[in-house]
Amino acid sequence: MKSSTIALGALAVLATSSSACTTVSVPTSEGDVVGRTMELGGDLHDKWIGSTHARGEEMGFGGNQICGAPTWTNKHGFFSIDLPDASLLSGFPSELLVTDGMNEAGLSASAQVLQASAGNYMVPDNSTSSNSTSVCWLEMVPWLLANFASVDELKSAFGDSGVAIVDVDTSIYPKTIMPMVRGLHWGVDDAQGNHVVLEVLGGTLHISDNTVGVLTNDPPFAWHLDNLRQYSNFSPRQGSPSSVAVDTEIGMVPMNAPGFGFNLQGMPGSFTPADRFVRMFYLKQHAGLLNPLSTIAEGVTVATGLLADTFIVKGTMPDLTTTTYSVLKVPSKQEYYYKTYDNSQWKRVQLSVLKTSGAFAEGASLSSDALSHKGPSVVDVTGAFSRQGAAAVDSRVHAAAASKVSLRGSA
Repeated sequence: MKSSTIALGALAVLATSSSACTTVSVPTSEGDVVGRTMELGGDLHDKWIGSTHARGEEMGFGGNQICGAPTWTNKHGFFSIDLPDASLLSGFPSELLVTDGMNEAGLSASAQVLQASAGNYMVPDNSTSSNSTSVCWLEMVPWLLANFASVDELKSAFGDSGVAIVDVDTSIYPKTIMPMVRGLHWGVDDAQGNHVVLEVLGGTLHISDNTVGVLTNDPPFAWHLDNLRQYSNFSPRQGSPSSVAVDTEIGMVPMNAPGFGFNLQGMPGSFTPADRFVRMFYLKQHAGLLNPLSTIAEGVTVATGLLADTFIVKGTMPDLTTTTYSVLKVPSKQEYYYKTYDNSQWKRVQLSVLKTSGAFAEGASLSSDALSHKGPSVVDVTGAFSRQGAAAVDSRVHAAAASKVSLRGSA
């Protein structure tokens, strides 16, 4: 059944390309924690929803309308973050837009802007049959989640069938304003610890193993890998005293200045894709070298801190781009966390629980909930420091911990 489109009414939304998305993978002994931020201009904070999509659900209507690509029936159920009405983004059809998610096998997928791919996808074929392997670039995230259980399975399918990732078909979507975001690439992670980047450049699909565990935006992925060499002077350890120091009236100079952090002096600090890529790589690598992580909980803490380094506050970018939502994904445990711009408390969704409850079973209805909740991100513990209030505050804290916000139930 076609996914329902939620009528949002007349909205004045200034939306620009999500050109500041960042993904970082943090390894632990229990499995990887994959963090991702979504950045958009304008005010879409209250428009995002979290949704369950069941096996057997027919999807791909936006891609069918804009690219002429066939719809499909889900092989795997999945949880995703969706924009119910993609027409809020100028030039897109009024259909569900899936931007990030994880399926019941632990495969996760994220879409991020790569303008270098705009106009480089395959040419649409109007004669394409319903069992074709062509897919619209707009629908890659839900198509990947619906069809594959692992990265190896994905690689095999692309190699054997020559999947065509097709562009807008102007013969069937003759809009005077084309979609403002036409270039994307995709990060894919699985429960076995594999990470890949999918990019279409010059009409050719490139599947790159993401061994560095970072993905941002333009230029293409290979450029960012080469750019890391420009910062090889960074060290995980504090610098040693200079071997050319000279004794002066104020003592030996040059000597290490007071304070710390000089091992990363010169770290690029802007929100450009290149700077974010460098920061995420070196901070993550240094943290793992000096403080190897044993548990998922430790990975969540480190990934949260890394994402905070790329968090964009509204008003600091000329087009009012902000970090509209952030996610953490634990593929090995089929766990998905999310939080929004105005609420820093992580909400966890356990896909294994959803699967057991039948949320992904064929015929299960789509279940959705607003991503932005007005619940507290700050808990007052003042009473914990007085005998009179300690018991009352303790009960409130335990009650808050026991109440988990998720899709129509606890998660």
